[in-house]
Amino acid sequence: MPEGHGSIIPYGEAAHPLLEKYQGELLVAGETEQVIDLLEGNWLMEKDARFTLFKFPSMEYLKQFWNSDEYQAIKHLRINIIPLPILHLPYLPLTCRSGSPYKV
Repeated sequence: MPEGHGSIIPYGEAAHPLLEKYQGELLVAGETEQVIDLLEGNWLMEKDARFTLFKFPSMEYLKQFWNSDEYQAIKHLRINIIPLPILHLPYLPLTCRSGSPYKV
């Protein structure tokens, strides 16, 4: 996050009940202590960027969350502090040749 940025806590507090409502799950929190080790390729984000990952049951749930009046009303709490790109990555279950899911 940019040095001297404001607090993201009000956004987290406002977003938490909405994530619950739309069954969003925080998988990775981009905290200050987070270290991203670039093992290969180019990291296109700022040097001190953080990575946050959420999981939703479906694209429909994500869109309902994202487009809800409630989220639109609080989104500025994030954008004004950390104007980061937001990506959607569709869930594709991993399977091995035997057809059984990989165990992670």
